[in-house]
Amino acid sequence: MELDISKLTEEERELLTQLIDCDMRLIKLRLGDDGSINHDLGEAMGRFDTQEVLTLLRSLERGGFLIGKEYDRTIFCPTCDSAKVYSKYACPKCQSPKVTLMELLQHPFCGYTGEKEVFMSGLNLVCPGCKMNLGKIGAPLSGDEFDFDHKVMGSSFECEECGNKFTRPNVKHVCQECGIMFDHKKAHYDVLSEYEVLPQVSKILRSRSERVVLMIEDNPDDVQIMKMFFKKSGLSFRVEEAGTGKDGIEKLKSIDADFVVLDYNLPDMNGIEVLRAIREFNTDIPVVILTGADDRQTAVEAMKLGALDYIVKNVSSYEKIPAMFEKITKE
Repeated sequence: MELDISKLTEEERELLTQLIDCDMRLIKLRLGDDGSINHDLGEAMGRFDTQEVLTLLRSLERGGFLIGKEYDRTIFCPTCDSAKVYSKYACPKCQSPKVTLMELLQHPFCGYTGEKEVFMSGLNLVCPGCKMNLGKIGAPLSGDEFDFDHKVMGSSFECEECGNKFTRPNVKHVCQECGIMFDHKKAHYDVLSEYEVLPQVSKILRSRSERVVLMIEDNPDDVQIMKMFFKKSGLSFRVEEAGTGKDGIEKLKSIDADFVVLDYNLPDMNGIEVLRAIREFNTDIPVVILTGADDRQTAVEAMKLGALDYIVKNVSSYEKIPAMFEKITKE
């Protein structure tokens, strides 16, 4: 499906831009113990609150800008869309929530049957017929028909307001945010998902003037020198770092980089191996390889793999890279 950015609302575009600018490629939403929606969005939320973010994420998923992966479902308030909802029973006749569960118990040994209330004596259940102690209230039943405990024969509800007795109460939900009460017909029973920003969305919607350089270099001094020359050039950029070839490959998969500066001599791989791995999933990103020694054969191989340049490390070569970067970003 072809994405049409022009169809985004102002709020959708704003949130999507914030997610991209904060490198939030995966948004994990979780339901907390108190019913609140927990997330790790941080600054990516911007001016929106959690409920607004949730609504916008769903909308962006419907529009094809995010991929949603369902992990649970829950009830949301139909008025404020909050998941902070609890449930209660109500009388089907007068709708009062003042209903009491009435259990009918039987003592198998003597056959006495009656409501649970008449069996209750302090913390224990005592048979009103034979006076036998049947154990503590709330203790699990043994399940043995020859044991002298009790059996639950059935249950019903009684309304304290109108006296109505019934077996199926109405279920009402109450929102802890806005306070309204609603039933299953009005409830929003919806999906809780993890959301992933599609890679092509980042390329289509680049609102920031800042560009990203991924520097795969194990020498911190070389990284600092390169940063110094970028700063001196006056370009707006952000340098992401990786100290090994493997880390650099994985990082490039997770960030929207514009440019790669790649050291040839890395602890785990050489620059050609890293470049070859990069080209398996990204054929377009400009890559400059830096090396401590001039090797014509390696340079030719790098160019065949689509390297922008193969440069021997020295002060003048460091100065060239920002100019290359600037030229590419203007194309």
